[in-house]
Amino acid sequence: MRNDCSSFSSVASRNAKYLLSVALLFLTSGHEVVAATETPRPLPEAPVAEVNRNANGNQYQIGDRITLEARVPAGLLETGDSIQMSEDGGKENPQWLVDPYPEIVQGSVRFVVAPVQTGDLDLPKLQIIREGRGPVAVTGLYRINVTGPSAEPGKTPELFPVIEVSLSWAHRILLLVLVLMMGVLAYLIYRALRKRKPAQTIAPTPAAPRETPDQLATRRLEALFKEHPYSLMALKPVCFGCSEILKDFFSARFQVDASESTTREMLSLLRESGVDRDSLREIETLFANLDLVKFTREENFKHMNEVDYSSLREGTLLIISRWRTVIARGATES
Repeated sequence: MRNDCSSFSSVASRNAKYLLSVALLFLTSGHEVVAATETPRPLPEAPVAEVNRNANGNQYQIGDRITLEARVPAGLLETGDSIQMSEDGGKENPQWLVDPYPEIVQGSVRFVVAPVQTGDLDLPKLQIIREGRGPVAVTGLYRINVTGPSAEPGKTPELFPVIEVSLSWAHRILLLVLVLMMGVLAYLIYRALRKRKPAQTIAPTPAAPRETPDQLATRRLEALFKEHPYSLMALKPVCFGCSEILKDFFSARFQVDASESTTREMLSLLRESGVDRDSLREIETLFANLDLVKFTREENFKHMNEVDYSSLREGTLLIISRWRTVIARGATES
């Protein structure tokens, strides 16, 4: 009886060790499978090379438009694919302006960048996103040294602060009372003047013909440049004026709310309205130059001469005229 018990205990011990070993092996293999499934597959790298640039001599400056080409591995893109460039995480880099709508040239992705800071700059890793398939590759290393027109190396163009005004309830009520009092006073003055002046019969005049959006935009633009002849002091009000005139023109022309939109929001509205890619790129290029003057200090655009100043007017007129031509052709065809 004792031998039977000893034999049973030995068998149970061996079975328990075997079951424990199997359980440990199962847990280890399961962990490896989960780890393998959770590890993301890295995107292939597309080396970046410079195609051409707009710079003075061998120096890069703030605002230079540099055309780059990313060589994507074969088989990932095809001619005619719709692609976009986006920095990892969707955040804009404060050192670069990047054209988000590149083009495919012989299997490579060609896109435009512009530095907005001096010093040694590294282009951030940009995902090449193919519509319907997500990211297919990421750009490689690209480094340049940018000089001037900023006085201090490594200095980013400073944006003007937004001034916020906060009023207490007491001040708001006082302000409302003052507005009401001024309204009542203006009404009493109007009544008094009307009693003094005898009524006169005014012959009705025909209403002036209503201006089309492009006629209104052209008239406002000519008045703007007539009011502000070329000087460094005139650059900022002229760029603000051109931006406002074009946004109002796009709002009236395409029936969108572009007047209070940022440049990126305005481009998105125009894209949804059916504006083609070449026209969008032309509009984006002009607004990039306008924004550089609007939102940076004088040291970052003091290199602009009278020719650049005239090109702002000609570029704005060209965009207005181009869409005026579309309107005229549409009216003829209809």
